[in-house]
Amino acid sequence: MATEPTTGTTRHCETCGASREPFFDSPCDYPVAWLCPACRTVEMEVSRTSLSPEARRELAALESFMQAGASPARPAA
Repeated sequence: MATEPTTGTTRHCETCGASREPFFDSPCDYPVAWLCPACRTVEMEVSRTSLSPEARRELAALESFMQAGASPARPAA
């Protein structure tokens, strides 16, 4: 994955080629993870245990949200 040299906050997914979105633990730091909304994957830059408790909760919620969208829709019974 290449980082765009001008901003440092753009990457493309190796799986599907879509733009990944950066996830920050702090607005003053570099991204700690990259989210791909197209194929619903997460690429970690650091260990999850090094994240703040708030960032771990937010990242877990985002992953759950993305995975919920990945499930095929079931017809109503």
